[in-house]
Amino acid sequence: MGPSGDGGLELRSLQQQIHDQLLRRILRGELEPGERISPPEVAATLGVSITPVRDAVNQMAAEGLVTVMPRRGTVVSPVSIRDIEELYEIRLMIEPEAADLAADRATPEELGGVQELAARLESAPVARAGEVDDLETYLQEIATDAELHASVVRAAHNRRLDALYAGLRTHVLIARAVFPRLYRGQPHRRGEHQRVVDAIAAHDGAAARGAMEAHLRQALADTRRHVEEAGGGDDLGGEALGVDDVRSRPTEPIGTS
Repeated sequence: MGPSGDGGLELRSLQQQIHDQLLRRILRGELEPGERISPPEVAATLGVSITPVRDAVNQMAAEGLVTVMPRRGTVVSPVSIRDIEELYEIRLMIEPEAADLAADRATPEELGGVQELAARLESAPVARAGEVDDLETYLQEIATDAELHASVVRAAHNRRLDALYAGLRTHVLIARAVFPRLYRGQPHRRGEHQRVVDAIAAHDGAAARGAMEAHLRQALADTRRHVEEAGGGDDLGGEALGVDDVRSRPTEPIGTS
């Protein structure tokens, strides 16, 4: 792609690049719930004009990632246990049905894709004592996980279902990112993705539906237990969730992968 008029940055669009950059900072714990985002400061830091930054922030507000607070400006939205419960309730309405449909409708290419994603997840190392040793590796793992689930939904070949699920994807990533100790290589979760994919590959819709539902319900149960053990309240902050354990290096310029 050619460069834009803002500092020679490549167009994806520029607004989307800024959106994705701010999202990465949230995922990495560099922007915490309740922390203020100043569009002029972001524009100055990135060397771009204020307009695409404001557009990106408005996009994030529409997605619920940031909140406009009176007298405080725009802040990163908190993540509550109820937010996560609602997310799983919606996913339980969508993904088991999608897995059932995918068992009948997935193409050979789509089957190969989900099998490859499942193999990557199953081969991920088990974290020692639930720790996250490398943030970038962890973020790649949750991105792979999210892509597998999205691929199953796409394999159902229902455009409206796919569009509905696409609106959840960013929230799925954030919900995972704030629980680094919970999700990384949990031994009792091994095989869950593989069972879903194997059932789809065997064209067994009922088994695919059941495996996906069991997977999501186990994830929700683990989340609730983790919050109780951490003593977290309704709004979940970095200290309760262990985000402090996964601080990362400074943010790279927009346009890098």
